[in-house]
Amino acid sequence: QAVISFFFKQAKRKKVVKSKKGSAKRTTAPSAPTENDDVEEVILWEDDPSADAEDLAMAAEIHEPADDASPTGQDIHDVNVTNTLRGVAIQHMRTAGVVISAGEEKDALKVFPKVAGLAKKVHDSRPIHTEFAAIINNPATGLSTDSNTTELARRNATRWGSEYQCLRTRHILEPAVDALIADKNLKLGAYAFNARQKTLAIELETILEILEVPTKLFQSQNRPLIIDVIPEMEDLDFALNAISTASDQSNVTRVAAYAGLLVLRKYYALLDECEAYRIAIVMCPHRKLQWFRQRCGWNDDQVSDLRSLVVRRFTESYKTSPTTASPSSSGVSASSTVSKSRPADRFRRPTTSLNPAITESDNIHTYLDAPLCEPTTSVIEYWTARLKSSNPSIVSTPDLARYALSFCSCPGKLFLFIPTSVDSERAFSEGRNQIAWNQHSMSSQAFRAQMSLASWSDAPFFDLQATVAALNRQIRPLRAGGAE
Repeated sequence: QAVISFFFKQAKRKKVVKSKKGSAKRTTAPSAPTENDDVEEVILWEDDPSADAEDLAMAAEIHEPADDASPTGQDIHDVNVTNTLRGVAIQHMRTAGVVISAGEEKDALKVFPKVAGLAKKVHDSRPIHTEFAAIINNPATGLSTDSNTTELARRNATRWGSEYQCLRTRHILEPAVDALIADKNLKLGAYAFNARQKTLAIELETILEILEVPTKLFQSQNRPLIIDVIPEMEDLDFALNAISTASDQSNVTRVAAYAGLLVLRKYYALLDECEAYRIAIVMCPHRKLQWFRQRCGWNDDQVSDLRSLVVRRFTESYKTSPTTASPSSSGVSASSTVSKSRPADRFRRPTTSLNPAITESDNIHTYLDAPLCEPTTSVIEYWTARLKSSNPSIVSTPDLARYALSFCSCPGKLFLFIPTSVDSERAFSEGRNQIAWNQHSMSSQAFRAQMSLASWSDAPFFDLQATVAALNRQIRPLRAGGAE
């Protein structure tokens, strides 16, 4: 939403109350409609009294039935986040010298209405659809023979990625689209791009193409795991940042990419509050601690702190037997770490350093210090094979395997609720019918709490029974002896 809002002039549906025939004329200020009133919905450009007939026609064309759904708690939250960070992005980029001119803003806001409006027009009008098919089949049109695309993709407000498909198919079929619009008898001139809009459409398509990879991951039949989602978010962060700083991109495109980046980082930063996500990445044998250094730019202190966290969690919760290591392999003795430079030092507790060279295979230090290895199977299958291996070529490491599986199997459900380019229905690909009830009356704060609990429910660190017991202790009985 944050990205596409710069290229999509939103249509606003305004309800106009009309009195039924025979009812008394209204002489007071307008109020809520009654049962004696007719309510007509009119589609207008949002906050734009200067919209011309061409604008209003396009607004009607891009309107979809799915747009009529009552706003839910997530919708309200998404809009608030988008609008707030959109303004922040504009201000930050203006400070950096990237300013969107009035002309560029006006052209950009009509890019997607023209794309979606034309696609809807072609699909809904039989004469136009027939003419477009004839143009497609005409070799003289000059379409690429490498593509099998023959239709303009239509915007679907409840499906991820439909905006990208709209832009992509128009780009592929550009010669046919130009020929269709050039036919004056069809009166489609309003959907033609000017030179700047054609450039902006290509740039927007590039951003949405980058978003396509995580979109497909979220749409897959198998529930995405956090070890799959986090790297995609890192790649997305890198790409959006690169676009926002690219001097060869239009200013509005750079600001739009930066707005998307702010939304991503707003939610991505929440990962720091939960150790499970970082441990999950470390327990991927092809990533480990190096991933945070190479991909996130962490310094030595940050990596060292993370290592301590991973080791502590393993030792406290998953190690079933004490670590055994010979003195020769430890490399450090207890007495060697005691300073004798001050008289008080002889009374201090001796300290020993952690041993990074322990040779025991089922040990977290051995795992962390071993070279990275690319699993030939999925990470889950990799560790499952090491729970109790019957293959002589695979060393059993049951403690490490249980540790890794507990965290690597953590679902990436949290990211399904990030307000990127999705509506609430898109976010609920699983069980949306069950949780869509009564959202129109739910506050955004309550919705966020509900979604957080839903995302935690399958996590290894979440104990449902303990949570229920804690809630029961805090909930007070209703008054007058009511049930709890």
